[in-house]
Amino acid sequence: MTNTAGTTYSGNASNDVFTGTNEEDTIRGLGGADTLSGLAGDDLIDGGSANDVLNGGEGRDTLLGGIGADRLDGGTGGDVMQGGAGNDTYVVGEANDDVAELPGEGTDTVETNLAAYVLSANLENLVFKGSGDFQGTGNALANTLTGGGGQDVLDGAGGADRLLGLAGDDTYLVDVANDTVVETSAGGRDTV
Repeated sequence: MTNTAGTTYSGNASNDVFTGTNEEDTIRGLGGADTLSGLAGDDLIDGGSANDVLNGGEGRDTLLGGIGADRLDGGTGGDVMQGGAGNDTYVVGEANDDVAELPGEGTDTVETNLAAYVLSANLENLVFKGSGDFQGTGNALANTLTGGGGQDVLDGAGGADRLLGLAGDDTYLVDVANDTVVETSAGGRDTV
């Protein structure tokens, strides 16, 4: 299958809503709180400034949040997602999705349905949105890792981390003295 050049969309300072084609589109929101969706094809989606929602769809998409608290969801296919400045949320559904943040670009969260996930550098929070067992690993920062209803294994991997297993018989790997484990009395039989 050969990818074909699609359409170029450019927004303005308004809150734009653009939906691309099934080809390789370039979608730039510029200013405003934009909702930009790529559909199929290997798309480039750039939110610009403000709080944007970026949806890649199918294909290996590149999503650039820019300035603001953005929500980036690559969809299917291994995607490259960069939130930029602001408290961004990444939806990771593929093992080969690439999430990148620079130091000091806000407090960022990865939401995933994968059975295992390791936070890359400069990402602070990890939330499991799937079902079943989950293995979540942090990084050198002070992370908050949130499991689900299964038998989760949570490892902050450095920094003063907050580990929340929720329901299920969970295992917490405490790496530093300032790690915090949060459980309820009905949260299962857990191991620290």
